[in-house]
Amino acid sequence: MKMPDALAALTWITIRKSGAGHWSLDLAGLPGWCRVHAQGSCFAVAIGAVRDDCWLIRTCLWLTSMRGGLDDGLLLDGDRLWLVRCHAADIAPADLEVALLQQSAIASRLRSEAPPPGTVITVDALGKRV
Repeated sequence: MKMPDALAALTWITIRKSGAGHWSLDLAGLPGWCRVHAQGSCFAVAIGAVRDDCWLIRTCLWLTSMRGGLDDGLLLDGDRLWLVRCHAADIAPADLEVALLQQSAIASRLRSEAPPPGTVITVDALGKRV
């Protein structure tokens, strides 16, 4: 599949690697990726490692409480957590740019609260840090 036209139009995003429908990206200094599917595209921005169960629950609740009905999700891949959002195939470059800037801002906020990948955190049975 080819790169979405809306993505190609955004000059602040650097493409690191590309392969069959998948692009590794640098979104203004944040690692990310894009995958294309029949209905559109899916973008992910790296957050970091999961702090503990309580942090993850609070993060999920915070995301679901955001106004505007954002369709964001969290993806845990090994020890790295990603903020993922899907977009329609016909999204305009300006709309994609606004959405990606917002997604990057959310990921930056969550990233500031998350430890670096590989950090070992011990929690008790209730998910509290010990």
